[in-house]
Amino acid sequence: MEDRIISNIDRKRERRQEVPAWIEATHEKAAKIVRESAIKPSEFIDLYGEEGVKSDEAYVKRSKLKFDRDNTLEQQVSKKLATIFEAVILEQSELSNWFGSNISTIKTSEYDDIARGVDMIAEYSSENAAAHLALGIDVSYSPGSVPKKLEAICKAIESNALPTVRYFKSEQLGMRGELKNIPKIILGVSYAKAMELANAWLGVKEGRLPKNTFVKHPVRSHLLREMQVQFAGFEKIAVAAKNEAVAAAYKRASLILEEALKEAASENISIQEVTRKDHDPVHDAIEAFMGSRTK
Repeated sequence: MEDRIISNIDRKRERRQEVPAWIEATHEKAAKIVRESAIKPSEFIDLYGEEGVKSDEAYVKRSKLKFDRDNTLEQQVSKKLATIFEAVILEQSELSNWFGSNISTIKTSEYDDIARGVDMIAEYSSENAAAHLALGIDVSYSPGSVPKKLEAICKAIESNALPTVRYFKSEQLGMRGELKNIPKIILGVSYAKAMELANAWLGVKEGRLPKNTFVKHPVRSHLLREMQVQFAGFEKIAVAAKNEAVAAAYKRASLILEEALKEAASENISIQEVTRKDHDPVHDAIEAFMGSRTK
């Protein structure tokens, strides 16, 4: 009883503390980009009806209020860093072709982010076709949380229960509505790496760093490698589960990623060398899990 009272006092004291001013400033810029890029449920009223859309928007509002009320300062800072991380990915997948010239990123609605756990959709194209991949964006204080998230994807593949996004539209496919059975991966960085990334992003925005800062930023190499090991590993898991369609989707993603790796190599970026020299514990945890799960 006494321990619980002390814990509650600590949490209240922590909430009275403030998020560092520079993170707030960076988050404000990032949140604007993410908000403006996100798919808007209000554009789907003709499909789901006004009541259905309003119900989803109310769910988002309740969830955000609960997060602000219940989470510690540390968790709130981590959430703000994740938003900055999302903004960097959204921008640099276009400006610096982080994932190659054939892959673009689409920010999901707040509803799909919170309710479905899908932060972004990567749309990758080849000739006249397009395919999609669900991205979970993860900023972790501890790499210990990584295995649980990756194991959840493994279980979803094995039980054929991949994510569905309720609000989606693709100009390339000319479609609007639900996107079902989307293969998923996690793109993760540690808290320290996210802080470094946020500082660099703010530096570019304020003109203190050159605009091409992110072309060869180590995080680009980390993310490409994380995609590489997850595409290959989840394909193996899908094959073992006799889930041919999902295995084919991850295989297709691997082939398109190969083009991105060639583009990176043409820019004198060695993925293996960068990730070997520039360690990140969350990245390392992703590699370790995928290696052990697919032996």
